[in-house]
Amino acid sequence: MAMSSGATGSVSDDKQQLLDILQQDEYAVYHHEHSGSSWGWLGKLLNKIGSWLPELHFAPGSGQLGSYVVLLIVLGLAGFGIYWFSRRWVGYRRHRATALWRQEEPSRSYEDYWRQAAELAAAGAWREGLRQVYLALLFYLEAQGRLRVETWKTNWEYAAELGSAPEATLFRESSLLFDRVWYGHEEATEERLLALREQVGGLLDKGGGQR
Repeated sequence: MAMSSGATGSVSDDKQQLLDILQQDEYAVYHHEHSGSSWGWLGKLLNKIGSWLPELHFAPGSGQLGSYVVLLIVLGLAGFGIYWFSRRWVGYRRHRATALWRQEEPSRSYEDYWRQAAELAAAGAWREGLRQVYLALLFYLEAQGRLRVETWKTNWEYAAELGSAPEATLFRESSLLFDRVWYGHEEATEERLLALREQVGGLLDKGGGQR
């Protein structure tokens, strides 16, 4: 006895829901950092479950019980996969947010962060200099009333707060450059630090900020 088309559709919907989540832009960095581990394992599991569904048949006379049992098992596996991956993703997002901050920051003033970024650039500390420039950007936007800086927020929460504000495009471009080095583990170079400083510095000049 074949499984009903409605049951198969329900499983397909669950699978598609998780695949839609995995296709969001923010998962690109996560996939890059965790390739070959649990992410790949989960993807293989989903593909395997999907390959079974078109071939499930039961012997004549077995009734609907067998199909319902298998359906429950498959739905349980799909639900567990969504729950498990969602929990891991929440933890990952929180880790990314807290990784930006030190236990004791010198100030909540964007001028201080900008000044320290210049000192770090002169000393050749490119990676930490990038972090200071990015913090200067965040606190400048807060001073302009565009967003509220919180240690638990990620760049995506900040981008959502900015919405269609004039600074939104520059913020997304600066965030992408910063993320590739700070979270994506690309090499921190003088060129990348100067590029980020030029982007943020242009915004400070335009808004009358002190540099």
